[in-house]
Amino acid sequence: MNPSGLADDFGTAVATARRRLAAKGELSPPNPRPYVSPLDDEEREAVLELLRSGAYADVAAAVSTDDPDLAQG
Repeated sequence: MNPSGLADDFGTAVATARRRLAAKGELSPPNPRPYVSPLDDEEREAVLELLRSGAYADVAAAVSTDDPDLAQG
């Protein structure tokens, strides 16, 4: 294993792909700023409550049952 924890062959393949993409200008630079949520504290709490209560999972399951193509993403 290499220092990144990837198997050597896989790590080499990833490094090669990154170099090729960078050379073609297709590799986006990492975003140096931390993510800042657009939600305020009250909105974040409401979203967390939907996740904790299972309501979000219930709605997602219902939507995917009604529209299997949507569930395939």
